[in-house]
Amino acid sequence: MQKCNKSLVLATLITLFSSICIYSQNLIVNGDFESGGNGVGFITDGAGYSELLAPFSGTTVSGNFALATNPISVNSSIFINAGDHTTGSGKMLIVDGNTTAGSPRFWKAGNAGSGICGLTIGTSYTFSYWVKSISTTVTNASTQAGIGISFTGAGSIVPTPFSSVVPLPASGWKQVVYTFKATATCVSIELWNNNVNATGNDFAVDDFSLTGPQPLSLNYTSQSPTCPGLSNGSISGFGIGGVLPYANYTLTGIIPVVASITNSTGIFTGLSAGTYSLSIKDAVNTVITQNNIVLTTPTDLTVSSGVTNCSSTSTALSVSVGSSGYTWTASPSDPTLTTPNVSNPTVSPTQTTIYTVTSSSVITNDELIYNGDFSLGNVGFSTDYKYLVVSPGAQGRYGITTNANSYWSGFQPCVERLSPGVGKMMVADGSIVNGGNDRVWCQTVAVKPGQNYVF
Repeated sequence: MQKCNKSLVLATLITLFSSICIYSQNLIVNGDFESGGNGVGFITDGAGYSELLAPFSGTTVSGNFALATNPISVNSSIFINAGDHTTGSGKMLIVDGNTTAGSPRFWKAGNAGSGICGLTIGTSYTFSYWVKSISTTVTNASTQAGIGISFTGAGSIVPTPFSSVVPLPASGWKQVVYTFKATATCVSIELWNNNVNATGNDFAVDDFSLTGPQPLSLNYTSQSPTCPGLSNGSISGFGIGGVLPYANYTLTGIIPVVASITNSTGIFTGLSAGTYSLSIKDAVNTVITQNNIVLTTPTDLTVSSGVTNCSSTSTALSVSVGSSGYTWTASPSDPTLTTPNVSNPTVSPTQTTIYTVTSSSVITNDELIYNGDFSLGNVGFSTDYKYLVVSPGAQGRYGITTNANSYWSGFQPCVERLSPGVGKMMVADGSIVNGGNDRVWCQTVAVKPGQNYVF
């Protein structure tokens, strides 16, 4: 008799897309311009710059800057109608591009531009800000602002060169990100505009951030092969912390022969049963490894032994291990196999016959969604919504919290369903843009072709 074990479960899987977001304490005060004016957490003091204060006249000249909630209120003739990056209704730093040579600074980090202190020498940090063009006269390369940057007290800065062209107005907000290693306990960060063209060259900046990394760690989900001898297992790695972007993931083990595979996604399929090691490397070459990841060989069906009988003598077949859903077949065909879907049919063959049984309903309970209960916080998934720790009531934003009311006072005091008041959940203020196509939650899941899943 032949034996085989086939496994599947019921229903369907929704296949999604993933990335990982890391949020640490922001060392920049007033990075979103909501906590004070010029001199609070930053300063604009470059040559040729002059601040406009509300109420605005609706006109600007080169070198004017203002803290406002909408560019059009500062210059009603050529500036566009737009909200800030954080909530769509908060403040941003609006700049009418300076024509003064010599790279005058429009933003310096720290109160009165004093820099940011309290850093650990040799530790990696991430500096970022958001920028957008705000004028209808920004139409080509000659009219786009180009933001230069300088660091003092920092080394190993990535990327280079240290400049970023501000995209055209239709592209909206763009995030600019630099990583560096602190070479002193204080770092000075200063921005200027490389473009001195009086036409166009108008932009806004928002949400400045300087964060130290979470220690790099690595988690994973896995699926063992479904039948003995098959290579359809999978391991999916998920990095947390470290310095983004991650350089690669490396899997070492039986794949289906002893080998190593490296990729940028952390998802490895076509794996045999065996023991594996999974590693992740971040942008500054820190490596973390998870050892002893075991994909088990599934238990095969156990069938009764072959027998020799006289022609037409009754014989009981039997199978165990499979949960249900048995199907017996005979070669050559046996008309006495009248109950092919039970575990122990009785047959009376008139010639030498091979009976084969399969089981198609062995149910496995592998959890393939990473951080599906949000207990690890804001990691393991991607979204088109913007993350806020606490919301002022802005649509298209989300948070990870234990109580919806603590995320925004306008929400009801809803709590997580399994551990009310203790467990975390994702809370979202629904987007009203993009025709309902903004994705709330996305994650990539490794699946087996032809297999059914429950999502």
